[in-house]
Amino acid sequence: MAVTEHQLVAAKDNNSPPPFKPGSIRKIKLQNFMCHESFELNLGSRVNFIIGPNGSGKSALLTAVVVVLGGRATTTSRARKASDFVQYGKKFARITVEIHNYDKIMEKDKAFKPDEYGKRIIIEKIIYKDDQSGKLIIKNDQEKRVSERKQELDEMLDHFSIYINNPICVLNQEVSKSFLHSKKPEDKFDLFMKATNLEQIQNDYQEATNIHKEWGDCNNRKSFAFKLLDNEKVKCKEKMTFLEKRVKLQEKLVILNTELTWATRRDNEAKAEKLEEELKKRDEQAEKSDVEIANSRDKITSAESRIDQHTIRLAEARKEYEESKQKVKTLRDKELAIKRERLNVVPALEQEQRKLTRLEKDKADLIRSIDDIKEQQNNKDSAKENEKRKLEMAQIERETTLLSGKEKTLRQRAEQIHKSMTDLKQQISAAVNRMSSLKSELSQHEANLRNLSVGKDMELRKYGHHMQKICEAVNEAYKQGRFEKKPYGPLGFYIKVKTQKVAAALECALGRNVNSFTCDNHRDMLTLQNIFRTIRTKSGDLQFREPPIFVRRYCKKHNVSKFKPVHDVYQTLLDHIDINEDAVFNALVDRTSIETVMFIPNYNEARHIMVTPSLVPRGTRSAYTEDCHLMYPRTANSGFRTVAQNIANQKYLFSSGNDEHIRKKKQDIERVRAELRAAEEHEVNLRRSDQTQRIEYDENIAECERILKELRPLELRLLELKTTLAEDQPQELTGFEAELESCIARIHETKTKITELEHKLTTIDTELEEKRVEIESATKVLKLKEKELEKINTDISSEKDLIREHKEKITDLENKMKEADGERDKLTKELDSIKSQMEAFLQQVRDFSRPSVVRPTDEIQAETKKVKAALSVEIDENQDPEELMRHLRKRLVEINQVTGLKDHNLENFSMTTKSLKDRDEGFKLLRKNICGSVSLQFASVMQCMGMQGELTIHLNDHYINGNLVSKAKTLEMSIDTGKTGQHATQRPMIDNNNSDERDRRGTRSQPSVSDGSGGPRSKRPRLTLSPSEKENLKMTDTRSLSGGERSFSTVAFVLSLWHHCRSPFKLMDEIDVFMDMVTRRLSYNALIKFAQKPENEGQFIYFSPLELPEIDNPENMVRVFEMPRIIRRGAQSQPNGDALQLCDD
Repeated sequence: MAVTEHQLVAAKDNNSPPPFKPGSIRKIKLQNFMCHESFELNLGSRVNFIIGPNGSGKSALLTAVVVVLGGRATTTSRARKASDFVQYGKKFARITVEIHNYDKIMEKDKAFKPDEYGKRIIIEKIIYKDDQSGKLIIKNDQEKRVSERKQELDEMLDHFSIYINNPICVLNQEVSKSFLHSKKPEDKFDLFMKATNLEQIQNDYQEATNIHKEWGDCNNRKSFAFKLLDNEKVKCKEKMTFLEKRVKLQEKLVILNTELTWATRRDNEAKAEKLEEELKKRDEQAEKSDVEIANSRDKITSAESRIDQHTIRLAEARKEYEESKQKVKTLRDKELAIKRERLNVVPALEQEQRKLTRLEKDKADLIRSIDDIKEQQNNKDSAKENEKRKLEMAQIERETTLLSGKEKTLRQRAEQIHKSMTDLKQQISAAVNRMSSLKSELSQHEANLRNLSVGKDMELRKYGHHMQKICEAVNEAYKQGRFEKKPYGPLGFYIKVKTQKVAAALECALGRNVNSFTCDNHRDMLTLQNIFRTIRTKSGDLQFREPPIFVRRYCKKHNVSKFKPVHDVYQTLLDHIDINEDAVFNALVDRTSIETVMFIPNYNEARHIMVTPSLVPRGTRSAYTEDCHLMYPRTANSGFRTVAQNIANQKYLFSSGNDEHIRKKKQDIERVRAELRAAEEHEVNLRRSDQTQRIEYDENIAECERILKELRPLELRLLELKTTLAEDQPQELTGFEAELESCIARIHETKTKITELEHKLTTIDTELEEKRVEIESATKVLKLKEKELEKINTDISSEKDLIREHKEKITDLENKMKEADGERDKLTKELDSIKSQMEAFLQQVRDFSRPSVVRPTDEIQAETKKVKAALSVEIDENQDPEELMRHLRKRLVEINQVTGLKDHNLENFSMTTKSLKDRDEGFKLLRKNICGSVSLQFASVMQCMGMQGELTIHLNDHYINGNLVSKAKTLEMSIDTGKTGQHATQRPMIDNNNSDERDRRGTRSQPSVSDGSGGPRSKRPRLTLSPSEKENLKMTDTRSLSGGERSFSTVAFVLSLWHHCRSPFKLMDEIDVFMDMVTRRLSYNALIKFAQKPENEGQFIYFSPLELPEIDNPENMVRVFEMPRIIRRGAQSQPNGDALQLCDD
């Protein structure tokens, strides 16, 4: 096939073509491939244009490059399988591509295996018609076969950073057309992710995360098996130790039995001495009890005499109290009668005063009328007076109308302010409630902080503010002999945890029992309750809660081994704590059954055990996890249950280090205080607004009253004028004078009544004040008598309590003496028994010498028990001990190997976890940098083409004022469709779809990458705009542009992505199908300028079915090849010619 190369005029005639970059394509040779029967093409090192009409085989060249470099047939969109590329009637097809490796010695470090392949790498792909796989051959520059492995080809592509499946590295015809037609921002974003390899990185990370999760699940499933393996290891070691020390243990057992015999004799002697001392103490105690009984009876007699005296005083005080009460009642009745009389006088006085006011007004009106009549009679010119009156009436009507309108406006404004004041009151009430809630929350946090901050010497404060006083009062009462046996409490104070991880679960399991007390008998319980009531009365704390009290006889620790669950790995909560006091131990066991509660730290492990009935240890009631989840086992009668405990109000009673909890509590306190300050400021602002509106409201009301006062005289004057005008004839003067005299007489009479009523009212007020003083004095006397009665009653109650207490004490002492007599008889019998045993023992050990040092009996018994347990290990009688030892050693080696693998696996797992986290952070940073760089490069390329564009990449949903503006994972491109004088381009652009010419201008735009926060991300390179440019800038979304304009933006987008693609060559097919000649020229020049930059050096191959416009050829870097039209005959295409010809353009 003949290919014509067009020689372009270079910018400088003497420049030689630039050198090839390692990994560039030097030559393509095809045989029986698609429409090419025999084809060969030598490409340039930088920019190559391959033009030709449709069907001339341009896309076949691109397809051949993809196929020979390992691409699949389906990705080319040209065939379903590789055999479809073979020409019809041919048995095979051959593709040969020559890759540049290096030219100079300095390029060897960038070359791929230069010693094996030399300066050129020849890749040959043979496709057979009957075989879909084909054959791959990789040769060196001497055309000698080096390798046929696909792995070798992949290594070479990775070395040169060639990504065949990257749509921006090989932009075929289908991808180019679909991208030009697509208006969806999602499609552009997908292309961006694939082109920058971010999608592949993200998929690889997700796959690694899934594998890591499966790895972790597998480790969790095998954790229980590893624990069983550890237990087996311990047992193996124990058996081996036993086999080695069996003989020594038997000899040691004989020695221990002898030592135990002498220790028992020593204990019996000590016990006998102790019993004798106990008998002496009991005799002394009996004598003391007799003395105490006599003293108590004397105190009872004395208290009874005092009660008689208090009773006499109480009768006298009660009589005086009743007299004072009757006196106060009488005075209040008199005060009420005086008040009623005053209520009758006041209305009468006010009525007379109103009557006097009316009479004075009538008098003034009569005098004015008489004067008017006299003036009327003296005035002859009445017509002129009437005219003056009419003018005055008109003036008064105008003033009245104006004042009425002003008063109505003020009333409406006052109503609006009143409504606003009502709303403010509701807001103030809500703010006050909010402040109250915050203060309550702050008090709770501060109380918890105080509990956490106490030191070791004030640990009792953790169990309540009054617990320190309670314990001091109990100790003082015990020293005084008020308790038979000292109570223990709070019980949590005597508990010590072995490990801190069990502290939270233990606090949830015990609940309020940690604050409780335990007593030996009910008498001690009553005494303890009296102490609680006394402290509550003295403190005056209404929220004081008495701690619970458990009454149980003190005895040795309960033997819970029969009821306690036994597990190979986990223990009960009782096993994780130390309790030195037997009474506290027994109280907790009886109250909470703590010996039946398992502690399993891991939630999944606990759930697995409690759900499976066969794994639940016998006697297990429930189980707690480290994060305080309570689980009940599945049984035949009930299903599995789990409860998540609320640990928000945890008091950290058993925590040894509270620094972290204190820090968190302080943060909570600061947060609540900040919210409280904000609420208080809001409440102050609301009150200020309310005060301002109230002042304005009062001013409006006052103004309304002032206007009404001005309005009343005007109305009266208007009425008078109307009356005067309405009179047809002058009135009789004599009638008015008679009425005036009558009015004066009535005024005199009314004034006399008012004077009498005022005198009477003054007298009533004086009497009322005297009665009030008498009532206050009598009330004070009544309160004093009432306090005296309360004091006498309190004294009588105290004496009665003292009598009751001494009577109970006498009864208890008598009961104790009876019990002491019985116990004394038992001790005597026990002492006699011990003495008889000691005589028998002397007969047994007379042949043995006594050791110089005899250890404690418990220590000898415990050691004897361990030796017997070690000797009682069962061994198979049919198995030789030496063979058993070999078997145990072999098994121990296997277990150590498995344990080593487990430790190595867990170490690798933790390292992988950290690596995945670092990889996720690195991916986010890389994505952010690439987005910013692509956006900036897009704007720069659009500016080089004489246009302005903006590229926005939305990684997250973008909201403005709560409305979704842009969806996540979208890419939007915008270009400027306006024009300015100094930036407008000189050449018009012709739209293929619209023949109107549009001026294009060149202002600078600002790229942005949206992250959903309402604005572009910071810390990215930006292009700034001048104020005039910002005013004239007008961006249009590419979805509303024509095909040519979209092609412009597509070229800019492709170049911005190429800036981040480090492939040595890029192929682009038919990107200019929707451009006119001018647009194509601008686009091609932009492509050439892009390739001319040093950072973008590489090989560029463009395929176009259109005529090539006039383009630049800087540095002689552009080569143009024209494909001839292929003549197709029938179902086959018969290419002709195989020479490369050169001609001038």
